[in-house]
Amino acid sequence: MFGHGALNRGTQKGSTVDWANESLAITRAADTKYCDLDSKDECCYPGVKSGCKHKGKKNQITLTTQYDDDHVAIVGERLKKAGVRLAAILEDVLKQHPNDL
Repeated sequence: MFGHGALNRGTQKGSTVDWANESLAITRAADTKYCDLDSKDECCYPGVKSGCKHKGKKNQITLTTQYDDDHVAIVGERLKKAGVRLAAILEDVLKQHPNDL
């Protein structure tokens, strides 16, 4: 119903948990520079030292305009995929309940 070309192929595969894990993997990737992974594969944030134990501190990150500029393509791609996936979910629901509108 919604023609999304190449983006549509493969984008809809997997569960919503798989899609969330895709986003998590992006945040944990070294080139994203969102956090550093410690020896337990947990995110360490700037300003939190000593083995990355958070000691009850709120993990707060200030993202700069440069960070935004560097990652705008990733955000755009994630939003496009989210739109395609949402369209597929809505299409499935409407097919299952065509008279409920």
